[in-house]
This record gives sequence, structure tokens and C-alpha cells, in this order.
Amino acid sequence: MRRMRCFQVVALAALVVTGGSKLAAASLSDTMLSGTVKSVDGKPMEGVAVSARPEGKTFSVTVYTDQAGKYTFPTLEDGTYKMWAQAVRFDTARATVQIASTKKAQENFTLKPLADFEKQLSGSEWIASLPDSTEADHHAKQLLVNYCTGCHGSAFPLQNRFDAKGWGILIDYMSNTTVMGTRVGSVPMNFELMLSIPDYSGPKQSSFFPMIQAHKAELVDYLARVRGPNSKLDYKPFPRPTGESTQVVITEYDIPTGDVPGYAPTPNGTIWSDGMPSWQEARGVHDASICGDGNVYFSDSGATDGRTMGKLDPRTGKVTSYMLKQQKNDIAVAIHGVVCDPNGSVWITNISENTTTRFDPQTGQFQRFPVPDGVEGTGGSMVMDSKGMLWVDTVAGFTKFNPKTGEYTAYKSVTPGGGKYGAAVDADDNIWISQMAFDILGKLSQKTGELTEVRLPSSEISKADEEINNQNVSMLASPYLGHKGPRRSGPFRSGDSVYFPEYWGNAIARINIHTNAVKEYPLPIPAALPYNVMADKNGNIWVDMFNAERFAKFNPTTEKFTVYKLPSMGYETRYIDVDNSTDPPTVWVPASRTNKIARVQFRTAAN
Repeated sequence: MRRMRCFQVVALAALVVTGGSKLAAASLSDTMLSGTVKSVDGKPMEGVAVSARPEGKTFSVTVYTDQAGKYTFPTLEDGTYKMWAQAVRFDTARATVQIASTKKAQENFTLKPLADFEKQLSGSEWIASLPDSTEADHHAKQLLVNYCTGCHGSAFPLQNRFDAKGWGILIDYMSNTTVMGTRVGSVPMNFELMLSIPDYSGPKQSSFFPMIQAHKAELVDYLARVRGPNSKLDYKPFPRPTGESTQVVITEYDIPTGDVPGYAPTPNGTIWSDGMPSWQEARGVHDASICGDGNVYFSDSGATDGRTMGKLDPRTGKVTSYMLKQQKNDIAVAIHGVVCDPNGSVWITNISENTTTRFDPQTGQFQRFPVPDGVEGTGGSMVMDSKGMLWVDTVAGFTKFNPKTGEYTAYKSVTPGGGKYGAAVDADDNIWISQMAFDILGKLSQKTGELTEVRLPSSEISKADEEINNQNVSMLASPYLGHKGPRRSGPFRSGDSVYFPEYWGNAIARINIHTNAVKEYPLPIPAALPYNVMADKNGNIWVDMFNAERFAKFNPTTEKFTVYKLPSMGYETRYIDVDNSTDPPTVWVPASRTNKIARVQFRTAAN
């Protein structure tokens, strides 16, 4: 087993493309590795992911084919590369090539149709494939998205088949499991053991997610019909990337776990036909922020007995692990949010000890700032305003921390509760906090000290659903049916708007910071589940998609989305960051299920 305590510094391979340079649009005449991808009928295939991995290394580079089926890589180091080309509905094509600076290499692929391609589907594609033509099926599908995607995507459970008993036991198991996998209540620890009990009838009510149990019978009936042992679906995979969506170069870094050096689970999402990998084997990376020193600092929410935080140096590819032991034991502190300040410090939300903590990259040392009695110190998200003050969401509302004095100031939200999860600051230094389970955005004016709130437009639900809502408690990962779930957001340094993702509403909300007027923009991918948004220096809004193995750019001027596909399965992205020091900006996407961090560079011809 890999969950063992140790402190490790793990070296990855050298970076393929210089992190701070412009990425020119390579042509077939000036690249060292290129080729074409065609189907068996000889037709060129656009939007195919072509990946190259240096032999013996722990990173891969992916590009996409253009309209003519051609692909081109940026400059690669000399050596032997394993290559593969992938597209949904097709078998993976593989090759081995030798790269030498004195000789151009060309590798052409032919993709053969794949009869059974269901494991290649993202969670969004699974949801799109589920039947909803009747009112009953439509309602059951809404329940599935609302109550079974708060902690994980939908592809992992739906790639399996169970009868009614199996799905019922799985619902019991998951409704008594916390976000971090901790078991609560009297339900047995082992899912297989539960299946083996002939007369198992389940708990009378959930200990953690009561809303799931409230709709259990309807969910079991639907799942047993659509994903039973002999059920069939009309699969609806999305179209492959086209046009601007293909003009990216994505470098995926494997992030080894903090407790076992070099540990890499198999499968890890690299080959789509392997299906969705297990979260328990590779979970770790939560937030990943690019800082002023050019390094990416990431929080580790998985291997808490081996690493508190990690650093990826894109210039060398080296990963360094740092461990802060809890004061009450030898277990590593668990953290969530990561924020870099202009002075070179890295600030983290120390959720194990409920205190804001500073990390000094120069010394590798952590410094705790104790929270006074009566003040909530640490939440899930953290943001820095223009004056260098740090703000975090808390159960009661939000807390300000002054890094210069170590002083905390607590604020209570207008409406108590609501599952706070998301802190943002706008161009006027107003502080915004999302109350995910209540569809409320709390707002603090630092100029006047006034606390107000903005409520998202409500969705219509049936009287029966409203009655069930009134009888149960809405929670962070299991809200009332019809709620939109505003989640995490980043700083907005300019303009007159702040943006929040609507997780279950599958949209982003644009709020005017002067009038509080709300405008919503539905995502072009169904059940994508946007988790976090971030603005770049050009005013574009970047949106991660927890359930889709994709992310998107939203242009506020044209009000249009551009969707980009990620090269692996199992991203379940909980954060997205932008490096504005490059031109065009570089996007960083951490994979929380498979312990990878992706750097996305955009070919200049597309910008």
C-alpha cells in the first residue's frame, strides 16, 4: 500500500517547451515531429489527440490534428518517444519514434473503429447518453446529476452495471461517505461485503447526505433500468475539437504521491479505453497556483501522511514535496487553498488546524498564525485583495487576515449557513463569498463596511420536490433539487463584473459589481459542472469543467465559449489558474483524481 509516511523530493524530466516563451504555430516544414491521422476509409480526422512521452520519463505532450488531419509538435528533446493517437469511438493507435535534432520524424496514424467505446466517455457524455424523453426519466436524471456528482464525476459510477440491489447498496454506501471518503453512520465499510448480505435493506436514513436517501427509490429504479446488467444506451459522444480548440499544446506532468516516491497507478487515465481510474489510488492535487517565481505550488488533499504541499518547477520539471506535521500528531497538515503574494510568500488554508499558514519558498519553512478565540480562521478558498489582505470563506461568513500584523477580522453573512465555498474580490475591492447550497452570493463593501447579498435567479421545481426539500437539509455536496450551486471564483482586477460558476446550474453567472444585476450564460457542454472560474489579463474568463474532461474560455465581449479537451480521463478539476506573464496567457489545470497537472499553451496563430 502506498499510504506510508515519508518526506520525498522527486525529480521529473526536463521541460519540453520553455514555460515563458511564445509558442509559435509550427508548420510541417519546421517541426521535428509531425504526421497525419486518418480513419480506415482514408479520410483525415480533425481533433484527434496525439501524445508523445519520452521513454523513462514522467510527462507527456499532446497536440491535436487540424482540419486536414495533420499534427505538429513543438521542439522536443532528442530521444525515444512512445506515441499514441486517440479519439472517442476509435481504438488507440500506438507507435515508437526516435527524435534527433538533425533529422525530422514523421509518424502517420490510422484509427480503427471501436465497437465498445463506452469507457472512453466523459461524465458529461454519460449524462448526455442517459434517456430523458419522459417526464419521469428527465426528473430521475436531474436527481442523478444533483445528488451523485458533488464529490466525484458521473463517469466513475456509470461505467459500471448493477441490478436494483447493487445500485441501492451503492447509494447507501455513498450517502454515508464524506467528501474525503470518511465513513459515517452504521453502514459497513466494505461495498463488496454489503453486496454479499442476502437480506441487506440499508439504513433508514443517511448520516451525511439525507437528500440522496430521500430520492433513493426513484434513483434505484432509474439506474437499474439504464445501467442494469442487460441495459443498452444510445451513446452520445461529443464532436471532436475543431478550429481554435485544436490550437493548443498540453504538457501533462505526473505528480508522484508524497508518501511513495515515483508511485504511478495503472490505469491513470492516459488511455481513454481503460476507463475512469480509481480516485483512492491517485488522488492528491487539489489547487495548483502559478506564482511569481515561475513555480506551480499545489495543495495535496490525498496523501496527508506524506505531503502537505508540493512545488512543480516548469523550467526543470522537478517536483518537491513539503510536509508540515500537525501539532497534535505526526500526520501531515491538510490544506486546500493556495495563494501567492507579490513578495514571494505562499499562503495556504490550513484546514487541519484551522489557521492561516505562510510558506517561505526560500527556506522551505511553514509559519502558523494562530486564530484568536471566537474567530473562524480557515475555509476552503482564499483570495487576496489589492491591499494584500487575505480573505477566506468560513462556516459563519468570511474572515480577513492581515499578513503584516497577523490580525484576523471576522464577518458574518447576512443569511447564516448555505455551505460557503468560494471567495472572490472585484475591481472595487468588494469581497464576494458564495453560499453554494442557498444560491446566495454574499458581498462586503470595504469602502462602506456594508454587508449585502445577491440571490441567483431561482429555478422552477415541482410541488412534490419542494416538499421534499422542506423536509431535508441542503448540504454543500447534496443541495436541494433546483439549486444552481455557485462555487469557487478568482480575483477580478479590472472591469465592472465578477463571475461565479453555477455548478449544478451548468452555467456561469456574471454580476455587475455596481448594480448587482445578474446575467447567466449556460455552458455549451451538458452536465459539465463548472467548479472554478478565473480571469486573465485580456478579460477572458476561464472555466474548468469538473465532469467533462474539458475546460472553456468565455469571451465577455462576444459572450461565446471556446471549449478545449484535456488529454486524459479523470481530471475532475477543482481549480484553474492563469499565468498572465506569458503572451498569450498560459492556463494551468490540476487533475484531482489522477494526480496530474496540465500546462496549456496556445499557438499564437489562434490568438
